[in-house]
Amino acid sequence: MTKRELVKIISEATGTSRWMAYDIVDILLDSIAYLLAEEGRLTIRGFGTFVVKERAGRLGRNPRTGEVIRIPPKKRVSFKPSPKLIERLN
Repeated sequence: MTKRELVKIISEATGTSRWMAYDIVDILLDSIAYLLAEEGRLTIRGFGTFVVKERAGRLGRNPRTGEVIRIPPKKRVSFKPSPKLIERLN
């Protein structure tokens, strides 16, 4: 699903304009990103938990030159669905 499709669904479900729904989606996504950056964890009851995890740095290889390079640690977001969400999907 694209952001545009999500905006359309929210707009139709709430009876608001697409511009208003677009703002709602933007605020929601920005809030999730902000909370993850600040807290490192966000739990939405009945939906699931987002957690920021750090992937360790490692050695890699440049595929063109074969040179060994150091790949720095990176943060990624992990999502664990709640039992209610899993039940709803099944």
